[in-house]
Amino acid sequence: MRLRESPLGTGQARRRLGTRRRSTVLLTAVGVLMAVLGPLVFAASPASAVPTPVPTVVNITPTSGPSTGGTVIVITGTNLDGVIDVQFEADGLLLESPVFTVESNTEIEAISPDTTSTFFGPTTAAITVATQGGGPSPPSPDANFSFLPVTVTTPTVSPSSTTAGDSVTYAAAVNVGDAPTPTGNVTFTDGSIFLCETEPLVVDFDGGAAVGQCNASNAPVGNDTITATYAGNSYGSVGTTTLIVSAPAPLDQAPLNVTSTNGVSGTALTLTFSGGSGTGAVTYAVTNGTASGCSIFIAALTSTSAGTCIVTATKAADANYNAVSSAATTVTFGQANQAPLALTSTSGVSGQALTLTTSGGSGTGALSFAVTDGTASGCTTYIFALTSTGPGTCIVTVTKAADANYNAISSSPTAVTFSAPPPVPTPPAPAPAPTPTPTPTPAPAPAPAPSPPPRTAPGTTGHGYWLVGSDGGIFTFGAAQFYGSTGDIGLQRPIVGITPTADDGGYWLVASDGGVFSFGDTQFYGSIPGLGISPAGSGQPRSLAAPIVGIVPSVDDHGYFMVGADGGVFAFGDARFEGSCPEFGGCSGTAVAVMPDASGNGYWLVTNTGHVYAFGDAVDYGQPNPETVPVTAAARTTDGKGYWLLYANGAVAAFGDAPYFTAALGDVGGIDPATAILTTSDGGGVWIVSANGSVFAYGDAPNDGGMGGLHLNGAIIAGTGW
Repeated sequence: MRLRESPLGTGQARRRLGTRRRSTVLLTAVGVLMAVLGPLVFAASPASAVPTPVPTVVNITPTSGPSTGGTVIVITGTNLDGVIDVQFEADGLLLESPVFTVESNTEIEAISPDTTSTFFGPTTAAITVATQGGGPSPPSPDANFSFLPVTVTTPTVSPSSTTAGDSVTYAAAVNVGDAPTPTGNVTFTDGSIFLCETEPLVVDFDGGAAVGQCNASNAPVGNDTITATYAGNSYGSVGTTTLIVSAPAPLDQAPLNVTSTNGVSGTALTLTFSGGSGTGAVTYAVTNGTASGCSIFIAALTSTSAGTCIVTATKAADANYNAVSSAATTVTFGQANQAPLALTSTSGVSGQALTLTTSGGSGTGALSFAVTDGTASGCTTYIFALTSTGPGTCIVTVTKAADANYNAISSSPTAVTFSAPPPVPTPPAPAPAPTPTPTPTPAPAPAPAPSPPPRTAPGTTGHGYWLVGSDGGIFTFGAAQFYGSTGDIGLQRPIVGITPTADDGGYWLVASDGGVFSFGDTQFYGSIPGLGISPAGSGQPRSLAAPIVGIVPSVDDHGYFMVGADGGVFAFGDARFEGSCPEFGGCSGTAVAVMPDASGNGYWLVTNTGHVYAFGDAVDYGQPNPETVPVTAAARTTDGKGYWLLYANGAVAAFGDAPYFTAALGDVGGIDPATAILTTSDGGGVWIVSANGSVFAYGDAPNDGGMGGLHLNGAIIAGTGW
């Protein structure tokens, strides 16, 4: 039985290969010749036949090698020149050298075959050679070659116990007994995980073995089985050992920081962070700072108001790192921009108050209007009322103030057109009458017409009231007496308020620059211009922060309070200053009224948002829920234990012991807007006054007349009565 396996091929012959292939070519040529010439007969001639010399093998070097084959063996002997085959015979099996070279008649170099699939365990084979015409050479005791198994000593790992990620040294020795040192590499694996490969093997001269080592740090956590595989000469041998790899102790992450720290109220802010380590997920927690409605969805932070939210970021632990949290971080939400604001009332009638209306804007900031003359003359505004003294255009800009959540916004300047009033029919000329001699004019006898009633001195009818226009014109009704006005004075700023003395024998008027005008039995106790303070918006170094909007007397008429639109309070005479809005950061909205309490040691400030602020010993009797309609005026009860708030649409809210008269006047008409609320002396009734001078009476308040439907040089902006 012959087995042949030639993994190395025949291309390695250095000079002359075995002659078997050459003999095949010769026989083929003879066959072709016989086919052409026909059968030939040769006569034997014993005398001429020359026998082929029998080759002999005397010695081999080396005498052993690995069972994987590949050992170069030097064979010495005689008559080797004609050798066509080198054979290895053991246990009745015959293997051939895959490649051999005849160096001379006395020397051959042959490659040992692979015996790993033929012989099992160490095997000694006799090497013989054969020629074309002769049998194999006789066995020689010095021509035996031992095939030795390749072994990989148990691999070693250093250290044998380690932490994931640390470097480990892997080593193994490849041993073939007394055979020459093997070549090739040893590969170390952990299951399907490649660790490292030795290259090249290092000869250990003490044992005929080759030692290889390499380093790797990628062994997984656990009890790992390390396999060393020898790959020399295309065949391997395996050795295994165990490496214990433990998980590393978790490390502390790098410091974590929240990096998104500014946003706009009402708009989601995407939270970002820096720092941290590993693959843990990042989450956020939030609490309200000065803002309200702070909330987080995944990484989106929102607030329902301007201010601050307090955010903490946490990066979770993973296999390598502990969890880490950032410091509590302040995220500031600024005020948002309002929706565009526009003036929607753009036409009116000269001499009649036009209620200004708007659209757009956002938040709870108060509306205010600024006006300049266009082609019309005498363009003035008071709260929501616009008037002109002649036809043409007024240029109006509306501003919605900032609040906690929104920036202020102004509309573009808008032209409001006033047409001329319809002509008044001319009454027929009266019959000629003799001209009377001038005499002191007594009070006229009552006319048949029911209105207006005759004006009498205070106390005659027990009730009356004054109305004042923005030009300072005074209109008296009931028992109210006329003590003078500023209607014929060139005012620097419009009149914004009126307040009487306790005996109704006089009144003070105040302008928006804080100028005070005294009439009747009143005394002058000082003014804002008298303090060297310029009007608001004048650009002067000492000027008001906001225009004056109202005036009230002290409890004994020996002084008075003024209030600015910003809630600033100015006390003159014996009026006692008890505080103001700017002292604590400002009030909500624009101040519209100040009311002294009964003791004279406190007062209330009221803003157009319906907020009531109590100072000194004034008692807080409550305030309404927020409304979209602004508050325009306020009045206290006679005993100072309650008050009313008036809305621009004529609605009245009552607090404390103030009686409730009506919810709204919108169904009555003529409210354009409501600008003043007056109380009777007993507190049992109120008058509500609109910017066009219409008067509405409730409770025990009689209606003594009004200016509704008449031409006014300025809107009715305030009133007072008893």
